[in-house]
Amino acid sequence: MVSCAFAAHSQFTSGNLVVSYNVGNTSAGIYRTLSLQEFTTGTTGTLNSAMAVGAAISTARITDDRRFAWEGQINTSADGKYIVLAGRDAADGTAAAAARAASLSVVRIPKAKVIEYTDFPAASTAFNANSTRSATSVNGNTIFVSTALSTADTGIRVVTFGDNTATNSYLASQTRSVSIWGNEFVAMGVPASGPASFITGVATAPDTAPTETAFPVLTLPAVNDNLIGAVLFDVDLVEAGNDLMYVVQRNKGINKYSKTGGVWTFISSTTPGDAYIGGFIGFVEMTGRVEGGKPVLYAIKSDGAAAPAGFKSNLYQIIVNTLRTGDWNIAGGFPTQTVIATATEGTAQTFRGVTFAPIATLSTNSFDQQKAKVLLVYPSPDKTVLNVSNNNEAISVDVYNVLGQKVLSSKSQGDLRLNISGLNAGFYIVRASSGETARFVK
Repeated sequence: MVSCAFAAHSQFTSGNLVVSYNVGNTSAGIYRTLSLQEFTTGTTGTLNSAMAVGAAISTARITDDRRFAWEGQINTSADGKYIVLAGRDAADGTAAAAARAASLSVVRIPKAKVIEYTDFPAASTAFNANSTRSATSVNGNTIFVSTALSTADTGIRVVTFGDNTATNSYLASQTRSVSIWGNEFVAMGVPASGPASFITGVATAPDTAPTETAFPVLTLPAVNDNLIGAVLFDVDLVEAGNDLMYVVQRNKGINKYSKTGGVWTFISSTTPGDAYIGGFIGFVEMTGRVEGGKPVLYAIKSDGAAAPAGFKSNLYQIIVNTLRTGDWNIAGGFPTQTVIATATEGTAQTFRGVTFAPIATLSTNSFDQQKAKVLLVYPSPDKTVLNVSNNNEAISVDVYNVLGQKVLSSKSQGDLRLNISGLNAGFYIVRASSGETARFVK
């Protein structure tokens, strides 16, 4: 394990976005250094560059430079305390064959921007000669890494940060994306003997691989072998678990699914002709959260003609304006989209992935399991006060009724006591500004 502190930079700001990108030429198979840039999510004004916060930082690890590849994806750990990613320990500009023979690294970065690496031996059969696409974790300790080939020694590798002596195979299939939403681990990839798959499992045990179960059969649009990633939401008070899902599908757009009675159903998909997402469709990754009572997606997409002429890589904010089961691909249901940032061929940049900034600064000397950030909500015995516990950290919350209407808001520098005496009897949902949700009944 190696740590590298960037003391000249301020800390990440909770709630902001972090985008991974590389700088290089248009040649396929050339590996480039992956860097991170922080962006705000407010009104862009006239200059996209105004959204950037502070100086970009280099991860000192490289990923494949192909313009529409999936390598270089990043995720925030489920407890919100680390950015995690995978890369190669080699010099910028290394050709593919040499890069894939170099050491693979798993990287984690807390709010303080102390970049930590665990490098695996270059001869490791788990990763050698394969592309590594994304990584995710519950708490920054056990990390799941997706790889590109379909053999018993690839698929999703389960590694322990700070220990490069062993990895375990979880899913022996080509996997493009791994992520955790609520308590569900979600992987998307291409099995050796079938079409694209959705794999899910419970991720509440942070130091073990989740139990593998398949999503119910979904109706997929054409080109279903290009599923890259997903964002899941829990927006319905009655339906158990996540019940709204958006899936990135390269060359197609973003697919919307809704779950009712435990069954996922395809709702609609964006298309290349959609004015609100238009141009050349080349999605690579997205993330999301609920803002102002609406699901909001942040998506990386390649717009314009193929490289080099006309190529540009955009970071979109997409505010969903339909109900959970509504078609978001018809007039009146179109989402509100804003380009937050643009990387163009002129700057030789390509955006690779997007996630949310970490929420807390951690010790760089401890690899112990960190206490997860858990939102606990419980009414007082007389049901006039709602107690909201957030590990005694500062918190801001909104309360919504079953119609999605905001009925209360409050904030505190520690655990919160919220007066709910004026609410009618029924189900309610509490959403913290950091994205956690909880339910209660009055």
